Amino acid sequence: MTLQSGVHIGSYEILAPIGAGGMGEVFRARDKRLNRDAAIKVLPARFAQDKERVARFRREAQVLASLNHPHIAAIYGLEESNGVIGLALELVEGEDLASRLTRGAIPIDEAIELARQMADGLETAHERGVVHRDLKPANLKVTPDGTLKILDFGLAKAYEDDPAPGDASLANSPTIARPVTDAGMILGTAAYMSPEQARGKQVDKRSDIWSFGVVLYEMLTGRRLFSGDTVSDTLAAVLREHVDLEALPAGTPVAVRRLIGRCLERDPRMRLRDIGEARLALSAPSSDPPAEAAPGRSPVLRIALLAGIALLSAGAGVFLSMRFRPTPRQGVTRLSIALAPGLVLSGAGGPAISRDGRLIAYTAHDSSSVDRLYIRALDRFDALLIPESEGAQQPFFSPDGKRAGFFAHGKLLVVTIAGGAPTPIADVSSQPIGATWGEDDSIVFVPGLSSGLLRIPASGGKSEQLTVPDEGAAGYGHGRPQLLPGGRHLLFTIWAAADSVARGPAILDLETRKWSSIASGSWSARYAASGHLLQSGPRGVRAARFDPEKPREVTPQTFVIDDVLSTMAWADSWFAVSDNGTLVYVPGDAMLGTLVWAARDGQFTSASDKQVSLIDPTISPDGGRVVFADKDDTLWVRIFIAGRRRISPSIMKE
Repeated sequence: MTLQSGVHIGSYEILAPIGAGGMGEVFRARDKRLNRDAAIKVLPARFAQDKERVARFRREAQVLASLNHPHIAAIYGLEESNGVIGLALELVEGEDLASRLTRGAIPIDEAIELARQMADGLETAHERGVVHRDLKPANLKVTPDGTLKILDFGLAKAYEDDPAPGDASLANSPTIARPVTDAGMILGTAAYMSPEQARGKQVDKRSDIWSFGVVLYEMLTGRRLFSGDTVSDTLAAVLREHVDLEALPAGTPVAVRRLIGRCLERDPRMRLRDIGEARLALSAPSSDPPAEAAPGRSPVLRIALLAGIALLSAGAGVFLSMRFRPTPRQGVTRLSIALAPGLVLSGAGGPAISRDGRLIAYTAHDSSSVDRLYIRALDRFDALLIPESEGAQQPFFSPDGKRAGFFAHGKLLVVTIAGGAPTPIADVSSQPIGATWGEDDSIVFVPGLSSGLLRIPASGGKSEQLTVPDEGAAGYGHGRPQLLPGGRHLLFTIWAAADSVARGPAILDLETRKWSSIASGSWSARYAASGHLLQSGPRGVRAARFDPEKPREVTPQTFVIDDVLSTMAWADSWFAVSDNGTLVYVPGDAMLGTLVWAARDGQFTSASDKQVSLIDPTISPDGGRVVFADKDDTLWVRIFIAGRRRISPSIMKE
């Protein structure tokens, strides 16, 4: 319905057309009563003649009029004249983002600020129960002073006639801010639709969150994320095309990359839950450099690169890494990195390292005592907190380092590091024992002590049993799997039954499903691509030459590190090694402690002045002496008098 200049709708005089779309035409108009310009959207005749639809639209307009926000274009009122119904809207001067993007990508800082303003406006509307449903660059204008305004907010919802799920029409795009062809408008609308909206399903605020992510991606890259020659091609891209977060500019903050990834989860249940989270992330998109750690509160990450197998030593509470290279011999390089103040390392099994040695994963908690997963790139100052990773333990990486897996709350989960929410793929017990990710995109994992080794596609599906503990030769538990180069052999640990020989590390042939022990003792082991078997132990990690293609029993004897933290109950040490020979571990001494008398009433009395290395402390029958060994296999006796009061702080050698 084209209106001529000079025509009046209520108190508004039509001045000139602005644009047209499937849901009507937009005109510049002058409010004669208030002497201000406005935009008048004239509804199609088929709407104006439907009394029930008009009544419903009037009620919706009243709701939308309550959205008083600096980043939402205001609705002034609903005008009717001679059978014509027009919606009076705030006239926003400036350029819409669709026009701005024809000149290329928007600078990162400017794009983040515009996205923050967009999220701010969406948050207010969503809190009022209003969903836009047609968020796209053409519906976003930037005023000359840099203020972003969302146009026609909620009109998609206002116009919709509660269609059946399969009755979604792409032509019913309610907004258009500049003259374009109908085909261009429809294609543009389809490109920003959420997958559920493209399928004609009912939508909610999560549909706006998807569109928000698509718009932010386009602002940063300067190109449309989903496109096609036809509407069908465009929708097919929305439903199936891979979202390439690597195409984002190199300077895009990690937090923004993750935010976009979470917004663009195709499953609404896995998508960012609230646009307010986006506003917070965009308000501080990059983490500040970690503050100086307070003594005794924040552990330190320390990196050391060595040329050969050698002994490393460092203060307590640090990570170290080492590179094995038989020749030529090189000097030592060390790098210290402080964890964020207040964080404490946690989680059985310790850290993980990507195959290329660039990324370290670890779990830590703050005062809340809730473990969360952190990813630390060695070329960055800050660690990345993985959202929705509460309860995380035992992390591991995919072969390309782009994804990570971990256990939490009885689930095996995988997550894309660049962005996205963790996805559960299998159930586990409360005590899983390790996992490893293969080149064939399958994961071998141990859901519980007596479950044996299982294999499952990284995308989820049916698990395949690889080994079965039998309480006899196969022991009572299998765990700590590591796929070896070539993908045919797998290193794992067998915990022997009480009446059988301790098996320790073993090699499984995945083709024949036969395994053989390769080292004595019940402690676990890791394979280093330098050709070494690294075996845990109560006194550190030892190494021996080993060829995984020709499995044979070896006895690791050369100490690599002697201060690695160990989990005695699981006969395992907190270390990991990459394909390039970089080793990362958590120093500490699980046997270092202080002798304490524990009374039956729950009272504790110190029996030593300092921490000492304690292995198997035993009280004498008369209660006057304690005997224990240290890590050098030396026996020591501490003498006490009756009443269990210490008379000498010295440790006497016997």
